[in-house]
Amino acid sequence: MVAALSRDQYLTEYRAAPLPKKFTPDSQYGACFRLCLARLLALFDMRGGKDRFSVVLEDGHANRFDCDRIFRDLSNRYRLLGREFLSTFTIAKKRDCQPLMVADMLAAAHSMIQARVSNGTLDPDRVSITPPSYSPIFIKGGIVNLALAPGALMKLKTDFEWERQIAVAKWRMQREAQRNSEHPSVGSANQ
Repeated sequence: MVAALSRDQYLTEYRAAPLPKKFTPDSQYGACFRLCLARLLALFDMRGGKDRFSVVLEDGHANRFDCDRIFRDLSNRYRLLGREFLSTFTIAKKRDCQPLMVADMLAAAHSMIQARVSNGTLDPDRVSITPPSYSPIFIKGGIVNLALAPGALMKLKTDFEWERQIAVAKWRMQREAQRNSEHPSVGSANQ
């Protein structure tokens, strides 16, 4: 699975104002990580929650810890929904986790292909990858090039604000219930 996000799209759709209150925007690297993780979570959801998976991310990128924050955030959200797909998040060096070498090679190949398509030295039709139709069974050996739909980054911000408003309303209800239990009304105490 490969995800790419242009700097322009990242800045104009995601980092541009307005930013919701208490919103921690993902780095560009983190947004790509979130895209891959969201796709995997959707696949695991289609499989009925039978699986759990761990993520190993290559050490070295400046925004690798942003991915840890994103992993914990999505793990907590899915756990609240009763779906515990995510197991562990680890940062490792390629020498300690050989599958990272394959991921690195895939990312480098994707980058080289995109550069050649962009400068006109490679016909995009020769390298287009038709995404497989997903079924509850994982497809072996396929490569999927993930792309964000227009407005998808903006939706992250609006969804965050919607969830924040729900959390605030829930907190206020809990606080009011606690106050009522600590301080019963005077009228009921005199009866």
